[in-house]
Amino acid sequence: CRFFLMCKGQCPGTAAHGDWRNRTQYCEVWMHLFEEFESELISEGKTPLSVHPSREALEKVLLEHWMEGRPIRLVDACKQVGVTAVPASGGTPVTEEVVAPSPVRGDEVRRDGLGLPDFARVVWVSDEAKGVWAPRLRRLRAVWPQVEVLTVAEGVRRCATVRVDADQTETMASLIRSRDLAVQTVTGERLGVSSDWRPGVYVVGRDADLAKFEEARRAADSQTLGQMMGHPPCCQAFLQRVWKEGNPQDATWLAALASGREESPGRIQVEGPPQANPLLRSIGIHAVPHHPCRFDCRETVTLADRFLASAAQGEYAAEVEWLVEMLSWPAEWSARFGIAEIRIPVLKISTRAAATPTERVVQRQSEAYPAEGAQGVRFPYVRENRPLFTLSTSYRRGLEHARLQNALVRCGPSISADRSADDDSPRNA
Repeated sequence: CRFFLMCKGQCPGTAAHGDWRNRTQYCEVWMHLFEEFESELISEGKTPLSVHPSREALEKVLLEHWMEGRPIRLVDACKQVGVTAVPASGGTPVTEEVVAPSPVRGDEVRRDGLGLPDFARVVWVSDEAKGVWAPRLRRLRAVWPQVEVLTVAEGVRRCATVRVDADQTETMASLIRSRDLAVQTVTGERLGVSSDWRPGVYVVGRDADLAKFEEARRAADSQTLGQMMGHPPCCQAFLQRVWKEGNPQDATWLAALASGREESPGRIQVEGPPQANPLLRSIGIHAVPHHPCRFDCRETVTLADRFLASAAQGEYAAEVEWLVEMLSWPAEWSARFGIAEIRIPVLKISTRAAATPTERVVQRQSEAYPAEGAQGVRFPYVRENRPLFTLSTSYRRGLEHARLQNALVRCGPSISADRSADDDSPRNA
């Protein structure tokens, strides 16, 4: 929209349909106001930013700052781009040209994405859920690189790429040394197991396998690389098709299309085993390193079972239980305008997705539900399981009270006669 610099979509609290990714529900009102202001400025011989030749450059500057979490004023962005201010007395600088406003309102969104960096923001549904599952989530992400190494050591696959954080370098070096494995950088530089490692991504395997891995990498042989990392052929073909023919961020939607059917345009319901659930990959929760081609991919489930067996044998039995439990929960993935929201019973994730002008929704059905999960009326939440009111103690007391009242009403005349006789007795004289 040509008025984005001034409007910015307005307050998320007024977003259409209650979705903060949408523009304000008062968009038509703001559009009309901005068009009025735009026409007035043009009639005065000024060039509004909405039709300024540098508008796209200004939008790029603002977006770059926002993606880095840095605020910036529009006037400062104008200075950075070199937009000349219009004189207060009126008139247009000779270096600028008045351009008629475009009738197109910019509803189209490019499918190549908005250039957003990888990110994942988590919001917990309650302090109780955070207290139980936040430590487990941190633990799962910390031990997964070690599980990756164990799968290579036990022959589940020949090579693995692992991300090593600063606080894991000594642990990883010790584990690789104890399993007689070798390690190299993703660019092929060999490292000694006693070397001072830096945080980054490394390739782990035996010497001969690492040499073949590097050879395939140099030849851009993705098929051989996938085979060495244990990717099932069906998933490997799926990922190659996604990268070559579409957008990598479309993988979740395309896997859902292969697994279920659209209940309505842009909405798919899927089912499948937790081992093949890819919806929590953005926060590091997954049972296999690759993106499954389907939510019920059998080859992925077989590989995941071997991964989890290696983890359980490596003294990570508790972590395996947590992982499978989280992947078993119902989940909803929705994407629009390049941002995806993933909702599960204990948290909500915001992350990157393919940019689309219409919403896409994938709902993974499941009967599993954690005790700390939120109660709600929309998927994936469940309603609170309250007992029937007719079984409550207060309801039964009310019935008893009504029964006694009815009995008193029916016995009213005889009770009054008895009281009159008592009043005439000698005892009361």
